[in-house]
Amino acid sequence: MHNKELGFILKRFLPAKQKLSILTQNFGKAEIITNPPDKSFILWPGMLISFHASQSIKNMYIANNVEILLSPTENNSCYLHWIHQTLEICYYFLPLQDPCEEVFNHLYHCIALPKNECLFNNQISVIKKIYLLKLLLLMGFYPDKNLISLLSIYEQLTCTSIDIDNKQKVESIKIALQRVSSLQIKKIDNWVLSCINSHPCFKNFKTVCIKNKT
Repeated sequence: MHNKELGFILKRFLPAKQKLSILTQNFGKAEIITNPPDKSFILWPGMLISFHASQSIKNMYIANNVEILLSPTENNSCYLHWIHQTLEICYYFLPLQDPCEEVFNHLYHCIALPKNECLFNNQISVIKKIYLLKLLLLMGFYPDKNLISLLSIYEQLTCTSIDIDNKQKVESIKIALQRVSSLQIKKIDNWVLSCINSHPCFKNFKTVCIKNKT
């Protein structure tokens, strides 16, 4: 059998429909039905799963031999809100079956962000805003140059691993985060909201209270 596909759960349709929307590594956003069907009840948005895919009718995939590889942290409500916001943006803005490895990798960095919380606990809210900025840029939205300059922080956070022993790099990132002004943060919030507002299904978004959630 072929190698397993990887996918992040974006949305559940249970109990009305036993299907899930996922973002896969190789064929982009897709809808799946699990085999056996009951497996879908233990799968939640933000989980990274592996599975063997077989295509069914109407571009629907059957996910066989599903395994859960990674789950979002459940004990941090602000983090979970931000993750669900990220997943919701992916669900509404990404087209079906249009592979985008950069977005898939970005989602992985988002789900893994809590491991760095102990290093940047006072600045994690700014990091999350920069991650949203990067996500929408990957989807074809373009902020002004003043905001694009902040993406160098994202590259520092994600291009190489960060650990407690790498004190020099951690301090460098902390200094860069301290330089992010309140005006820039407000501009990010307004720009993200304007991007979401451009979607025809804007009223269906459940995570648009950006200014009140960090």
